[in-house]
Amino acid sequence: MWSMRTVTKLLFGLIIALSFSLQASAAITKKDFYGYWEIPEASGNTCYVIVKRNGNASCFWAGGKYDKIEKGSWSLVGERLIINWDGGYKYGLEKRDKDNIVRYQFTADQDPTGTTTDIAAGNRFNRKMVGSMKTEPNKDKEKDDKALGQDVSRPWNRKVMEKERSLARSPFSIKNEEKNYLGYWEIASSRALWGLVGNGTYYMNLDSMGNVTTAQKDWGEQHFGQLGLWHYENGEIQIKWPSGDKAILKGNKEQGYVLELFKPDDEFPDHPDTTKEIRKREDPQIKTFFNAAETNVISMLDYLGYWYEAGTDGKIDMSHHIEVERWGHCYRVDSPSGEKVKGNWIMSTDHMTMYWEDGKRSALELVGGNSLYLATWPANSPENALPTKKVPVDKRVPEEKIGEIKQH
Repeated sequence: MWSMRTVTKLLFGLIIALSFSLQASAAITKKDFYGYWEIPEASGNTCYVIVKRNGNASCFWAGGKYDKIEKGSWSLVGERLIINWDGGYKYGLEKRDKDNIVRYQFTADQDPTGTTTDIAAGNRFNRKMVGSMKTEPNKDKEKDDKALGQDVSRPWNRKVMEKERSLARSPFSIKNEEKNYLGYWEIASSRALWGLVGNGTYYMNLDSMGNVTTAQKDWGEQHFGQLGLWHYENGEIQIKWPSGDKAILKGNKEQGYVLELFKPDDEFPDHPDTTKEIRKREDPQIKTFFNAAETNVISMLDYLGYWYEAGTDGKIDMSHHIEVERWGHCYRVDSPSGEKVKGNWIMSTDHMTMYWEDGKRSALELVGGNSLYLATWPANSPENALPTKKVPVDKRVPEEKIGEIKQH
């Protein structure tokens, strides 16, 4: 018979061995990082990182106009996966559990095994959501990477989208002095800004691609404002909007920030039309005001232009049309009268509603993810009423301007 002391020693030894075995099995390996990772960033963009088995990595961002795919290579240093991007930036990925990671971002001159203030959480992402991309090596890699950008533009507005994307910046080009301005800002105002409909508190987001988006809380979670571009110059952020309006964001954490607004004919950057107090906001609720701006399905830019009804036979009816302009303005030219009616539009996630001065209502709606239809309602019809007509539409540049605005 074994003594109690002998049994205790054997059990203690077994526990120690089991402990070492569990620690060994829990050790982080490179296989733990293979696959697709979704990383929401503080600036409002979402970065998708693909760690491939052959030592290569790629990433792209959703929610903006920058559609290029960044390439890099990785190595496992201790329990941190280090990705060296071709543009000079570096990522350090650490596992939190099976499907969650922490992302550390470093500039070219920083040690990726050290510490940084640029930290974000990420989670594993289903690769079916990004098409047919694969992480296996030597399996038509270029075709896989190309699949990432298939939905960055829409056929009805490809030229406009290409122009906007050509101006977008890589998030890896952002300098340290610019990072303080990225993210969400709140502007208190008693009147409409930049042509937005309504009054009240406005919000502005500067993302890491050089885009500026505005939103208004009163519109609800599915509405958003306009898209402009920003750049850093002389210690301040200079913003330019498609209408010609401009703005300057400047200040510091100690004394506060201001937003100087310039009309198209104002002398820039010395004589602003007005100055507003602005403050940084980091609470998650602010992001909900920008939901429509983050969608990859359709944006305000897709709706701009002249829209004509398209018949089932493919013929375009050029006798009447709808014009959608920036800053909430739209016009409807009727046939056969040729009367041109003013209106205002409001943007939603998958449609744009136009309210006409004569009481009628129209909406450009995205159907099936790739086709636009025009729905119409008679004057003063309820918001929940079914449209009396819904037809496919086609965007065309008119050969001549038709229709004159008539006074009612």
